[in-house]
Amino acid sequence: METRPALSQPGVVVPTRVRIVRRISPDPQLLAGRQIFVDQEYFTISRQAPQLGADGIRESLILLTGEFDLAARDELRDALLAAIRRDQPGRLVVDLAGVTFLDSEAIGALIDGYLAANAAGAVFWLDNTTPMIRRVLQIMELQDLLHPGIPSPQQHPAPGS
Repeated sequence: METRPALSQPGVVVPTRVRIVRRISPDPQLLAGRQIFVDQEYFTISRQAPQLGADGIRESLILLTGEFDLAARDELRDALLAAIRRDQPGRLVVDLAGVTFLDSEAIGALIDGYLAANAAGAVFWLDNTTPMIRRVLQIMELQDLLHPGIPSPQQHPAPGS
């Protein structure tokens, strides 16, 4: 398992899991005279050790990067539920700064994490979301999952709207 420094925490090392999926047609007849494209999909889920927030609440941080879709759903859900069980945080923050794609399956995993945190008496926040992800959450009426300091999509409309 490779490790890398956590974002904004010099010297802190967290485990990183990466999955790479390659799809190439096994039939050489289909490839004759054509370019071969390798489709690489990846994501990482990193967990930072729980810390006390400035407000004294025990906070766990999950850092996500890459593409989150059906292939990532179960690992994302399992990581969120494990963080709630293992860390018993008062607040679980999921940092989406490095997320380049998020589909309905991954959003379902985030909702599962929210429900588990709520059942455990913890607050669940999505932090560092892109405008596109904020807009999707607003359309799905899930904007309450956003960190309270994040402006709503109405405050930052898309260009041309």
